[in-house]
Amino acid sequence: MLHFEFADWPKRICHCLFVELNHAADFPSGEQVLVYGGRYGQLAAAAYQLSDQPMASAPGGVRLRSLPAQSAKLLLKDSISALPLHKVLVLKEAMEGEHDTSFAAHERLALARILPTEVGNLRFGPEVGVGSIKHDAAVVSSWLARMRSICDDLRQLQPLDETPADAKNGDARMIGQSVEPNSVDAVITSPPYPNEKDYSRTVRLESVLLGYLTSRADLQAMKRGLVRSNTRGVYRDDEDDAWVSTGHLLAEIAERAGYEVESIDLFRTRQATATRDQLREEVLVLRWPGTASSSPKR
Repeated sequence: MLHFEFADWPKRICHCLFVELNHAADFPSGEQVLVYGGRYGQLAAAAYQLSDQPMASAPGGVRLRSLPAQSAKLLLKDSISALPLHKVLVLKEAMEGEHDTSFAAHERLALARILPTEVGNLRFGPEVGVGSIKHDAAVVSSWLARMRSICDDLRQLQPLDETPADAKNGDARMIGQSVEPNSVDAVITSPPYPNEKDYSRTVRLESVLLGYLTSRADLQAMKRGLVRSNTRGVYRDDEDDAWVSTGHLLAEIAERAGYEVESIDLFRTRQATATRDQLREEVLVLRWPGTASSSPKR
């Protein structure tokens, strides 16, 4: 079995498990929802016919919808303009109304895909920030186009419709709760960057507008489940230091490369801002067992 820690789709016949902490990264993969026809086919065809080109201003007499105050505070300032936000909220309400729920996950996925840059004002490079401000954006037609793209992808993957694939919303550090021992043949993962990257910002817009985050408490709960590489995201009762012991990790890598570990010595301790704990900074002492002219193994 293959275990993925991010959203990717199986290209070969193998049992795949996807583990993703962020709800906004959910995608339809656990069920065999490869259905073409009826309302779904009509929805795909409509992508070519419907147009909602951006307007210079909101139509007269229209009261724009907005997010609840506590939800709006979670967004980066100017991450989405008022008129596109109104369109998104109207579309979301229509999606949540009475309809064929077989495609609800696909519809939400298509909406999440267009939110950051096609509808919103975000830019990625590599940190998340606000780019050019768009007064309006084509929301419905962009969403329908993404739905059609999903249809096309599913058609291409139809020969693999017998491939088992499961999506889990969870913490990869607790993978033992999702898989049986000795059942994983390969792991593909995207490790956290060793900088002050706040991973909750990457999908903040989608998480709020799709309803996964509605309050600061929801945001903090999500952050607690993420691997953080900086003190700005550390909470008093965190135990992340138990997961990451840099000196021992580097020692294991060095031993695999052929070095001998002489010692792991304490260099100094530094007080953590949030927890007031003393964090260790260590010196790893290695010895190369070969001759003076030999080079380390790689």
